[in-house]
Amino acid sequence: MLPERIGVSQRGRSLALERVLSDFGLEKSFSQAAVSVKEHYGFEISPSSVSRTSIKHATGIAQQQSARPGVRTLPARGAERIITESDGSFVRIVTTDPSEEDSRKSRTVDFQEARLCAATQQGSNSVYYEATFQKVG
Repeated sequence: MLPERIGVSQRGRSLALERVLSDFGLEKSFSQAAVSVKEHYGFEISPSSVSRTSIKHATGIAQQQSARPGVRTLPARGAERIITESDGSFVRIVTTDPSEEDSRKSRTVDFQEARLCAATQQGSNSVYYEATFQKVG
């Protein structure tokens, strides 16, 4: 059947749609993201669906980050030349007070700079990436 072939189920979302919802949810409020989905793709989706999907993927990324040790030291011997690049982007961070009955009343919005770093040995096709909210050395 078509749903299985395109990777969706009843009331489900394809991975492509989840990426759209997460991208819009990261850039804007969840309500504005729902409006953008309607504007760009022609169908309506609730802000709560955008919220759930964005939080689901953000939680997965956080779990992967915490499970993976960061690279903080270099081996005794390594490549003769390493080419690196770092770039930052501001990410909207929303926090709420869990003790507040209505989380909208305690919601605070802030922006933090996320930094993406890439490194490769000169002449290599392998690139290593790391993302952090910490300052880059």
